[in-house]
Amino acid sequence: MTLARYGPDAWLLRFADSADAAAFALARRLVAGLGRQRLAGLVEGVPAFTTLLLRFEPGQTPEESFLRPLLAGWLRDEVVAETPRRVELPVCYAGPDLDRVAEHSGLPIAEVIARHAAANYRVHCLGFAPGFPYLGGLDPRLITPRLASPRPRVPAGSVAIGGEHTGVYSLASPGGWNLLGRTSETLFEPRADSLETMFRLRTGDTVRFRPESELPAASASETAFTAPATTPRLGVRILSAGVGLGLQDLGRPGFARFGVPPGGAMDPTAAAWANRLLDNLPASAVLELCLQGQRLEVLDDTWLAVTGSAAPRGRDRNSAFRVRTGDVLEF
Repeated sequence: MTLARYGPDAWLLRFADSADAAAFALARRLVAGLGRQRLAGLVEGVPAFTTLLLRFEPGQTPEESFLRPLLAGWLRDEVVAETPRRVELPVCYAGPDLDRVAEHSGLPIAEVIARHAAANYRVHCLGFAPGFPYLGGLDPRLITPRLASPRPRVPAGSVAIGGEHTGVYSLASPGGWNLLGRTSETLFEPRADSLETMFRLRTGDTVRFRPESELPAASASETAFTAPATTPRLGVRILSAGVGLGLQDLGRPGFARFGVPPGGAMDPTAAAWANRLLDNLPASAVLELCLQGQRLEVLDDTWLAVTGSAAPRGRDRNSAFRVRTGDVLEF
């Protein structure tokens, strides 16, 4: 067991050297320990194949002398065996990389499908994208290297092999795993009203794949996000994004265990100042500008705040000022 600082407010515990069944059991002991004993200031514990990340509130990170014996005790604990959820996913095995996996394994395509569907998989962790499961338990004959060049877009619901693991793409995204087929199940539903229904799979689940000759024509996993019928009028129109421009709030800290990165403004102090100067709620969204070249047109008489490490020409650093309809701001 090794314990190392991970930035100013976190500890990273490494409890195993390889992602095997023994490591999976140790990870479950640690998760059980976190459930039994609430650590003061803990934002979240993020389990992975062989590590556990413990993120704390700023200024509340415990000392190693307290944390090390506690974690070592959890690893030794004989916990009551949990009954994992069993999830079955229908799969139409017609992926573009079946031939590649068959050639690498030296097996016929039918045997590749049979072996992939016969295994009982464990969800070691969620990551890469919200709800993307890293599944352990792949038949050793099916271990296949990732693609040399990732695809720019892999459809949501794609079932794939990456090295010694298999997984399911929860969102349409770039990806370099070998695509075996598709499932019609939705793994991530961002509009759900609870975490239980937002993520189809969770760490600790067991998963089986059920071969299907075809899937429903309209896959729920491909449901597109729809814009509201009427777009609310905004204070400014972006004429040019320049080198870079993003719409950011305080992010979503505390959900990394589901594969959701914290996100948010890269300069949270500047974002907080902007909202404070305008009497906005602290979590209100801001426009975060990268370097230069942005041009914004003012749509309504309003107030704007410009904050950051440098002051705009002729203005104080971190200042709010009045703008009028039709004004153009150039950075």
